[in-house]
Amino acid sequence: MASDRIFHVTHHHRTMRLLATAGLVAVVGCANSKEGKTMQPEQSGPPVTADHARLRPYQPAGRDPAWLARAADFHGHLGPWVVVGAMIGRDALPRLNTTGQWEVEVICWMPPEKQRPPFTCLLDGLQASTGATTGKQNIRIDFDPAIVSSGQPVVYILHKAPNGVADRGVAYEVGPTLSKILARSSPDRIEAISREIASHEPDELLVPHVLAAADLAKIRLNPAASTGAAEPSRSVPSTLRVALCQTYCTDGDAEGNLRRVEYAIEEAARQHATLACFPESCVLGWINPEAHSLADPIPGPASERIAGLARRHKLFICIGLDEKDGDRLYDSAILVGPDGQLLTKHRKINNLSEAMLMDPPYTDGDPGEIRAVETPIGRVGLLICADTFVEQYVQAMGGQKPDLLLVPYGWAAENRAWPGHARQLAETVSQAARWAGCPVVGTDCVGLITHGPWTGRTYGGQSVAADRNGQVLEILRDRDAEVRVVEIVIGRAD
Repeated sequence: MASDRIFHVTHHHRTMRLLATAGLVAVVGCANSKEGKTMQPEQSGPPVTADHARLRPYQPAGRDPAWLARAADFHGHLGPWVVVGAMIGRDALPRLNTTGQWEVEVICWMPPEKQRPPFTCLLDGLQASTGATTGKQNIRIDFDPAIVSSGQPVVYILHKAPNGVADRGVAYEVGPTLSKILARSSPDRIEAISREIASHEPDELLVPHVLAAADLAKIRLNPAASTGAAEPSRSVPSTLRVALCQTYCTDGDAEGNLRRVEYAIEEAARQHATLACFPESCVLGWINPEAHSLADPIPGPASERIAGLARRHKLFICIGLDEKDGDRLYDSAILVGPDGQLLTKHRKINNLSEAMLMDPPYTDGDPGEIRAVETPIGRVGLLICADTFVEQYVQAMGGQKPDLLLVPYGWAAENRAWPGHARQLAETVSQAARWAGCPVVGTDCVGLITHGPWTGRTYGGQSVAADRNGQVLEILRDRDAEVRVVEIVIGRAD
């Protein structure tokens, strides 16, 4: 069940989601999906206090180095253990002659609960500096009293050979100077202490040890976090809490639309969703010619903002964005992981060009690029709206063997056609599920088309989730914004 694999960590004033995979062995509390509550673990690190709840979002200072700013932005605020994690990663990568990402695995060995620092802070600093992430499944927490006999955490940074075996590594311990600085930390001095730590060189604060071959041979790496030489693990949750985020879209109002996306993500997180799904072109509006001048590349400012929201709330996010690539405009969709990594992108293929809905029109995507990607929540594919009208496109996606298909829609019709027009959306999503052989989440928006020959047509909402057999599981409200979480059994019918 999904509740066996989705774990929650209380960190200051927000709930962070960590995916419990084969390589993430620390169990720190689990969601009770029936009651919608979080069972809290034993307290790790200092208790959460009103002072912690007042920690302000990171505000750069002129003297902050780029690596510090990147780690603090990743984490959401500046803290001593975030800086320690970032400093370790920054020192380790040159020592191991690697750029990080998939080439490394990071293990944080933690002391007993009563001595344990806020380990999510340390993890975020390490993720920001090494590129090892919970989404890649190559960073984890482990416990061994023999390793952490000093009472402070010990961090291993391991380089992985192409065959997935660690061929070199460095262990980092907290040095005496750093221990003294950390002992002076308090909620009202967190930023000052953090910047004091950052002002030192790593060898002034940390004690690195090169791991011997015998030490490396004892370490169990996570097979799901392969370098690409082996197939990733197919261990995925059997059910998934998916938030259909049926948002209101105003053509051209990028900031207003992004604010509404942000509010919907906050609500999805409040309802303990793992994945939040949004409509087609929901930042600038579908068939809005202004997008030719307003759209960003991907990656770009809009997609990076979504990535930041994914990191903040520890959610997977699927969203439809207009994408500018040179002089071409694409109707695109992206899937972002809870670490902010772009997992996949799809460019809409069937743009209804014969209807001349926008001048100049969207550029069609390439049918040869239809694909599903492996993620910690299963193998996921993306299509967009009218792509699901074409059987060969959906069957091509089915050939990729996805466990779940996500489809942002911009389902519009004349006012008098609603609410009945929603039946066609439900039938389309149901048909797509049968063609693809997996569950389909079809998320529509609410609003009005204000440009071109379809000016005045209404997006009527009524987003749809269907199971792998095409049975409709849920239909959202008619012509009203809504965030609804649906438990979906993922996997294939074949």
